[in-house]
Amino acid sequence: MRTANEEKELMKFISNPTYREKAIIKIHKERDAQYNHNVKAVENDINKLTKERTNEITRIANARWENIANGKFAINRTEGKVKINQTDVLFSSIKGAEMNAQQGFRVITTDNSKSKKHASVGGALVGGALFGPIGAMAGGVGLGKTKTKGQSVSNQIPTCTHLGVLVNIDGFVSEISLLETQVDQSSTAFTNAYNLAQQIVTQLGILAKTPVPSSYIKPEEESSVKNIEKQISDKQVELQKVIADKPTYELPAIYRTDEQKDMSDEDYDNRTFLYAEDIIRIIRQQSDELCVAAACYPEMHPESASRQLDLQYLKQKVDTGVNFLITQMFFDNSKFYEFRDEARKCGIDIPITTGIMPITSAKQLGTSVSLSGTSVPQALSNLVAKYADKPEDMRKAGIEYATKQIEDLIKNDVDGIHLYTMNKAATACEIMGNLSR
Repeated sequence: MRTANEEKELMKFISNPTYREKAIIKIHKERDAQYNHNVKAVENDINKLTKERTNEITRIANARWENIANGKFAINRTEGKVKINQTDVLFSSIKGAEMNAQQGFRVITTDNSKSKKHASVGGALVGGALFGPIGAMAGGVGLGKTKTKGQSVSNQIPTCTHLGVLVNIDGFVSEISLLETQVDQSSTAFTNAYNLAQQIVTQLGILAKTPVPSSYIKPEEESSVKNIEKQISDKQVELQKVIADKPTYELPAIYRTDEQKDMSDEDYDNRTFLYAEDIIRIIRQQSDELCVAAACYPEMHPESASRQLDLQYLKQKVDTGVNFLITQMFFDNSKFYEFRDEARKCGIDIPITTGIMPITSAKQLGTSVSLSGTSVPQALSNLVAKYADKPEDMRKAGIEYATKQIEDLIKNDVDGIHLYTMNKAATACEIMGNLSR
């Protein structure tokens, strides 16, 4: 059962063409917006999963590298590669490696009469020639001299101005630079760099003898990536379904009449005869002798978007093979006269019988208006308000109102009168009696 607000909304939808058109446009916009939202939501899911896949591949690829020397040297044992200065090199391309050290001194002068021995250049050169970098350092310190001048003492401190590892890559030399600024050989920075250089030289020597894997699982082939790809595939199938599920624009139940509200959307859309002209066409295909009457709406069909369109569709229906028209009920004769004039101008020249419904109860008026969308003139509204609680007086007043309507119609040369008596023969007889008085 409809609430009072729902009844009011239905009546407004049926009786007000402008409101009805806006309501239908709103329904279309809402369904379109929901459709676009559904499509966009799945597309966003696919985009997120695609980024997740890319990130997972990058994570796996990065995890395979053992970074040394702040990224200047890295080892990928899974794929048999090293990275030297951001360049990937296969183990098999490593032909040798050696430390590259450039040494020097810095001199400091102090006010000190005591003598101290410091590293000498000659000692460093001799030690280096015999024992390499380690010998150079030992020789420099062991054979150093102390120079004393007055009370001032000049000390020569051994330093390293550059330290790196030279790598032979298929005959081309590339250097992994570990120290590029001068530091004392006694400093922690030098010690750390020197130890790291030794570690790299040792690692490269081992890796040069290590076979490159003949096969390995690529990052994009890992199970975690395949799992994401399966999710992407499922979402793509879902997207196609969502795209194919085009929006439908069935009227919501609140805008359906009582006889339509229990229909499913499928039944509503698949009615055998969507329009009266469909069944009239079938009748005319079978016989030209049958007399066919059709409905018309002085105040416009509830589902029409405009009066002009309503008359256009009515003309199509008449041209299908209608012999005469019967109007929907109306309570304001001026509405009918306007409609009749417009119909004639549109080329509708068949008889138009007027439909009159005597309102014999307040409830009957509400039901009739909700079903037909007919407007209620102030005179009838006042009458119902006056006699709503007096059933017999209401019945008499309603019959009198219908009688006056019919009298006016007859004076204006209507083609015929049809009474909607709702199976109440006594009402028809009473009206006929009034007309003959």
